[in-house]
Amino acid sequence: MPGPFPGMDPYLEHSDRWPGVQRWFVTFTGALLNRRLPERYYAEIEERVYDVQPGREIVPDVAVSRRHPGRTTQDAPVVVLERAEPWRIHLEQREVREPCVVVRSREHGGELVATLEFLSPSNKAPGSKGRELYQRKQWELLRSRTSLIEIDLLRSGAHTITVPLDYLDWRGDWDYLVCRHRGGRQPDFEVWPILLPTRLPVIPVPLSNGHPDVELDLQAVLDRVYDEGAFSRKLDYTKEPQPPLPESYRNWAHELLLAQGLRAPPAGTG
Repeated sequence: MPGPFPGMDPYLEHSDRWPGVQRWFVTFTGALLNRRLPERYYAEIEERVYDVQPGREIVPDVAVSRRHPGRTTQDAPVVVLERAEPWRIHLEQREVREPCVVVRSREHGGELVATLEFLSPSNKAPGSKGRELYQRKQWELLRSRTSLIEIDLLRSGAHTITVPLDYLDWRGDWDYLVCRHRGGRQPDFEVWPILLPTRLPVIPVPLSNGHPDVELDLQAVLDRVYDEGAFSRKLDYTKEPQPPLPESYRNWAHELLLAQGLRAPPAGTG
């Protein structure tokens, strides 16, 4: 069954939950495309793999110092460090895997035709290794004949899709973005702005050699993610989502969840 929201479910955006959500999205996007692609094309999952090193700091519980007897400067005590204890830091490498969907042609040894990226919090974190690697791949794809579709279903983080923010701000509002660049057609882009109360769009996925685009229904993918990922059992709609909704959406979301029995009415309202 689909989730309680008409489009994207903001409760899926929590950074701790997103890696699992992203894997479901990639899996079902690939499956849906393979049912619709012509015989000479196929979709598969690829991963961007890198290591990060979160630090676990071990510091002394007590800093030991002693006032040296008999030594003062203008009646101010001189503090002499008895022993300098180093900070002991253990760095544990953690492997990060960021999946994406690619479309290939059986001709020319599996020629790469299109890449579909579901952005992660790491891709949108300034200064992170995940963002650096994503932007490097973005740059390479935009200069190739491979089409790039960027799907940003995260409200938090830095703006990351290829089209700069300055080109979008004056056009209208959005909560989520999808950006499509057809391979070999620099500098033309198509951007789908998405508001939280609306259905996710149908995106045309470009093929090669003059073959017509294949439609990808992102809402159908999300509905399957929600259902087969059992998110109705995992999400607590009695609390606010993280990141929080803007004030303009809070009453709308409350009434929506209340109507579906996912929140209780205030005490005394019947």
